[in-house]
Formats: sequence, C-alpha cells, structure tokens
Amino acid sequence: MRILMVVLLLGAIMGCQPSDAQDAPARPGKADPASLPEGYLVEDIPGSEAQRVVKRDEEGKIAEEGMLYDGLKMGAWIAYHEGGVFPAKITTYAEGVQNGTYLEFNTRGHLTLRATYKNNKLDGPWALYSFGRPEKEAHYKNGELDGVYLEYNRKTGNLQKEAHYKNGVQHGTYRFYSEEGEVMLEVEYIDGVKQEG
Repeated sequence: MRILMVVLLLGAIMGCQPSDAQDAPARPGKADPASLPEGYLVEDIPGSEAQRVVKRDEEGKIAEEGMLYDGLKMGAWIAYHEGGVFPAKITTYAEGVQNGTYLEFNTRGHLTLRATYKNNKLDGPWALYSFGRPEKEAHYKNGELDGVYLEYNRKTGNLQKEAHYKNGVQHGTYRFYSEEGEVMLEVEYIDGVKQEG
C-alpha cells in the first residue's frame, strides 16, 4: 500500500512539471544526469555548484556516493560492500581526476589496501594489509615503483623481502630474510640488471 501511495505521489508531482522540463539541457557547471551510468541519482546542493551523487542497491541501501563540482568528481567517493554497512573503497578526486588517498576495506571494515594517487597514477606510499598488519609496502612515483619495496612474513610479521626500485626497475640491494630475520640472500641490481659477484 505504501509503495502505491509513493508511486501515485511521484506521478502527481511529475505531472505538474512543464512538459519541456525533460528536454532542458543541464545548467552550465552541473552534471547532466543522463551522462552518468544508469542507477545514479544526482541532487543539487542549494546555493552551490556542487551536486551529491548516490547509487542505491536493490534494497535501497547506498551502494556508492560522492560529490560532483562543475560536473566533475570531487572529494571522497565511497563505494560500499553489499548491504551498505561498511565501505569497500574510498577514492579521492580533484576536478574529475583520481588524486590523493585511495583505501580498500574487507567486509568487516578492516583496511586491506592503502595507496596514494596523483593524476590517475600511483604516486606515493602504497601498502597491502592482512588482519591489520602490513603484508607489502612500496613507494610509487608517476605510476612506477620508485624506492623501497618490502614484503612481510604473514605468519611472523617479520620482514621477508626487501628490494629497491628506481623508475620502475630494480636498482639497489635485494635481500631475502629467514623467519628469524637473518639475511639469507643478498643481490645487487643496477638499472634492472643483476650484478655478478
């Protein structure tokens, strides 16, 4: 019965609008709702060029939400796990481009991935987590590994592998550690080439 009342109320409201309202182009600076993927709802924020965008799942819970400014993604966009309780991903945008922190969470709300983006490319610290502990850590520059790359033993949490990168290729000392933390292997790389000796 409630659904019927909502449908009738929406029909009455829509019937009162001028017939050319659907054909009107989006205002300058605002996103045209037709340009968004199916299922996204756009709400204007009064007194602002910003718009709130929401996508709901079949149960009506929020599946994704974020802001548009001048028709471009801006700020944090949050995608939720099924059921809408915990975020699955938080992506940060500036003027429609992925910039800043990117986070992924498991279905229990625990952090599983942390990364930093600049102009849609990995740029800065990156880390993969398991049960709150780092599994892998790295640093990126302009989408390529650049700096120290670390892997940890899942069982002990001790450092297992250490490698150095420069512009996406191995450059520097590579070390592999035992579970007790002793160096088991040490190799030197220069511009991606393993050095003999």
